Amino acid sequence: MVTSGELARTIFKLGATSFGGMVAHIANIQNELVERRRWLTREDFLAGLSMCQMLPGPTATMVAVYCGYRLLGVRGALIAAVGFLFPAFAILLILSQLYFQFGSTPQVAGMLRGMNPVVIALIAVACYRLGRTAITERFHVIVAILAFAFVVWLDANIVFVLLLAGAVGIGWERLKCQTS
Repeated sequence: MVTSGELARTIFKLGATSFGGMVAHIANIQNELVERRRWLTREDFLAGLSMCQMLPGPTATMVAVYCGYRLLGVRGALIAAVGFLFPAFAILLILSQLYFQFGSTPQVAGMLRGMNPVVIALIAVACYRLGRTAITERFHVIVAILAFAFVVWLDANIVFVLLLAGAVGIGWERLKCQTS
C-alpha cells in the first residue's frame, strides 16, 4: 500500500523534474508509477490516460490526479494535484522574474534558443516510451498513423480524431468478439 508521504514525494519529484511538455510528463508519470514502482497496472494507467485525454484542460495534470485518486482516493487526488502543480508554478515564477530582468541579453536569448532542440528531443523520447506502452497491436499502429495523418495533413480537429478513433476502436473490439 502506498502511503500519503510516498505519493507526495514521488509526485512532487515528477512535478519538479518532468520537462518537455504534456507527452513528456505523461511518459514520466507512467514510467515512475507503472514501470518503476508498480503502484498501478498498465491497464489502469492507460484507462486513466484515455479518460483524461477526452477532457478539456491540462492532460498531464489530470493524469497525475487520476493516479493519485486510484492510489489513495480523494486524499491521493488532492496530494497529486498540489504535488504536481506546485513545483511548476514555483519554477515558472522564478524563471519569469529572471526573464523580465535578463531576457533581453544575448546570452539568455541564445541559451533559450539552444534549449529548444533539447525540448523537442525530450518530447520525442517521451512519445516513443509512451507509444511502446500504449501501442501493443498492429491495429493500434494503423490507428496511430491515421490519426497522425488526419491531424497533420488534413488539419482535422483533435476532438474529432479522438472520437473517430474511439468509434473505430469500439467497432474493432466488436469485430474481434464476433470472430472469437
